[in-house]
Amino acid sequence: GETKYDSCPYTSRYVELTVSDYSKWISVFGPQRSSFQAHGLVEPAIGREMENDKKVILMNYVEDITKAKEYEKSTEQAGMLKSANAISSTPTYLDVIMDDTSTLDLKDRFVMIGHVKDFDIWKKGFETEGIATRKANGFYERLIAHGVDDPNNVTVIFAVTDIAKAK
Repeated sequence: GETKYDSCPYTSRYVELTVSDYSKWISVFGPQRSSFQAHGLVEPAIGREMENDKKVILMNYVEDITKAKEYEKSTEQAGMLKSANAISSTPTYLDVIMDDTSTLDLKDRFVMIGHVKDFDIWKKGFETEGIATRKANGFYERLIAHGVDDPNNVTVIFAVTDIAKAK
């Protein structure tokens, strides 16, 4: 499909959950998805790890970072996690600088999270390496972001075009 970029930059929230039972978690979490907006968050995209179905990844657009961070500490959030038998990692708030929202028939994703000495130097190296090199190795970037609180924390989400090459 045609490459399409959402309005960047924007702020996003990335969080990993460990669930004992995905069906139970989604039955508790699902009805509460629409309540996120009251907490400065837009309904999340939900993903699961390929090799561990107990690991769930949520990614939200953030409309109000103050409300979103308050929600993380709320009894409402704690109660939902407890009733869904889920454990949450500390959310990471990201400044998204590139988001390819074009439609792809690829479902597998690889999330790269790391800390670099200087984001701008890293980004220049990433751009120099080039999309063609990553595509030749089974990756197609979908999102590039850096931390709101620490811009040297980098997150890149790739669609996996060829699992054998990507490994």
